[in-house]
Amino acid sequence: MFDAKMKEFRQKFDAMTEDHPQLKYMLEDFDHIVSFRKNAAVVLLVMGAFIGFMFGIIVSLLMGIGSTKTKAQKKKKKD
Repeated sequence: MFDAKMKEFRQKFDAMTEDHPQLKYMLEDFDHIVSFRKNAAVVLLVMGAFIGFMFGIIVSLLMGIGSTKTKAQKKKKKD
């Protein structure tokens, strides 16, 4: 079943990637990883999620999005 879905997936993306060779190479690499090294695909997925999560935390800390202090408390502290 997995092989049939992957074959269908490959056929669908072959037409889309004819104009974009970089995307074609990336999809070929992804297909190779998934078909031969399933554990590597899981590791790549988990690492991508972890890096994205950490990037989101860093950006929110730099921008002050997660601040618990209200504007009134900050103003009081300045005075």
